[in-house]
Amino acid sequence: MKSEDFFDILGEVDEEKVAHAGRATKKTRAVWIRFGAMAACVCLLMVAVLGFGFGEDGWFVANTMTTTEKETTTTTIAAKTEQGLATSTKQQEETSTTTTVGELLWHEPKWEQRSLPGKFHAFLHNQGEYVYPFNWVEDVYTNRTARKILSAVTLVGIDEYDAEHTTVVDIFAIEGFDEALALGVKFEGIDCIYLYLNTHYTPDTLGDFLVDSDFENTVSFGGIALFKGGNNPVNAQNVADMHMYLFADNTVENDYTAEPQGHCVTMSVSVDALNCRNKTFYLYESGYIATNLFGNKHVFFVGEKSVADFLENSYQVTFEQLKEINEPASTTTQGGADATVTSGATVTTSVNFPR
Repeated sequence: MKSEDFFDILGEVDEEKVAHAGRATKKTRAVWIRFGAMAACVCLLMVAVLGFGFGEDGWFVANTMTTTEKETTTTTIAAKTEQGLATSTKQQEETSTTTTVGELLWHEPKWEQRSLPGKFHAFLHNQGEYVYPFNWVEDVYTNRTARKILSAVTLVGIDEYDAEHTTVVDIFAIEGFDEALALGVKFEGIDCIYLYLNTHYTPDTLGDFLVDSDFENTVSFGGIALFKGGNNPVNAQNVADMHMYLFADNTVENDYTAEPQGHCVTMSVSVDALNCRNKTFYLYESGYIATNLFGNKHVFFVGEKSVADFLENSYQVTFEQLKEINEPASTTTQGGADATVTSGATVTTSVNFPR
């Protein structure tokens, strides 16, 4: 075919069809690129920033989220709100800022997959919110002696479709735990009693904290981080020294608004009966002891001498020696509460506990 004939045929093609074909090709490509790019960004964000990985029973782990990333998330949410989208800035900010290293986030299981206490996992009592502390598919009850304090209480559970279910229970006080900290629930037709933890628990004094939790008999320590690269054990004598030097004055008030500053060492602590595991005790050179045990922030000023005496008598070490040995050291984020700590376990900034 001659070139003249080709151009003659081309000239007979409807111009609208040509234009329409060009627009369709461009539109399809733009949509694919736009949504493909969005999907890639989401995947990269989840893997590189959050490090999501799914586990059993609906749990998944958020491995890392730094303070900067939390602030970016909050800013994005606020910007969307200003554009008129139906979002709750406060709620989403709180959700993003509570994501810390190794924290487990709950993916709600279906109603029929939940245990009985998992179906009715929370209730209000005396200005407290009592929550079943285990995950919703576990069926964990207590063998502790209990005393009934309330009968025929109606609990409400919400399934995955937001439908309400009700059941009748009896409420019990549990031996060893103050009612302000934990209560027992006995479901109708079930012989066992389940422990529920008050997430609003705030003791007035150090003495209340120790007595309410049956501290001496229920709390276990995993180790104390004194030196870079490892933990020292916490034995029975060390615990006795804690009571002698740190807990001597039971009248010390809970100054939960305080933000302790300076160097400190950390101790891992757990109360298995209430599923409070891998929490932290902070021993500050400035004389404060603090913990995020039972979910809230508890801070007590016991005095610089008390903290120093505990370390010197129980571990034969001083803060000055620890600083000389451990500094300079790289910083990492300590689990349980948001804090900047050195790998030698000396905190160099304030600790912001969850509330």
